[in-house]
Amino acid sequence: MISCRRLRWGWLGGFIALLASFSPGVSGSPFQVGGVLAGSPGETVMLELADEGVVDLEAATVRIAFDPLFLSLTSVSNGDVTAGFSLTVGPPSGGSPTEVLISLSSLLGPVTGISGSLLVAHFDIRASAPLGQTPVLFQSADTDYDIPATFGTVTVAGAAVPEAGSAPLLALGLTCLIAASGRRRAATGRAS
Repeated sequence: MISCRRLRWGWLGGFIALLASFSPGVSGSPFQVGGVLAGSPGETVMLELADEGVVDLEAATVRIAFDPLFLSLTSVSNGDVTAGFSLTVGPPSGGSPTEVLISLSSLLGPVTGISGSLLVAHFDIRASAPLGQTPVLFQSADTDYDIPATFGTVTVAGAAVPEAGSAPLLALGLTCLIAASGRRRAATGRAS
């Protein structure tokens, strides 16, 4: 006879497996975005486009799209997989401030059978950026090397700032402690 506990865990495990099959992170894409994905206004974040299974990479044009209200692209560099590749950064044909095109090409022949980062993008979080999250899209802009739409999310967090009423309350608390300790000293001085 099957115990109730086994039945419950079997059902729960099946439900979790079903949910995981619909999860966008389990789509089977070898591409992912990592790096330093959070910061405060004025700080720099780094997003790294990685490929878990490079196959015949000789040239690629990658489009990076982002929200200029939150981010400003400061630099793009080669990743460890594309270390010997030439890299060119430029605006797309429309001259949009919200996206850039990165062209990678190798004179040494295609790279195959390794995993690692293709490129690293550094963004400054604008001083006027609202708090919250903003997506950054990496996607191939040609057919040389197919990179499906791959998103990274940058979180803009505020610096810890005490509330305006905290400082006066702290001062009042310290004043009360000092006054109480002074009364105790005076009371112990009289008692002896």
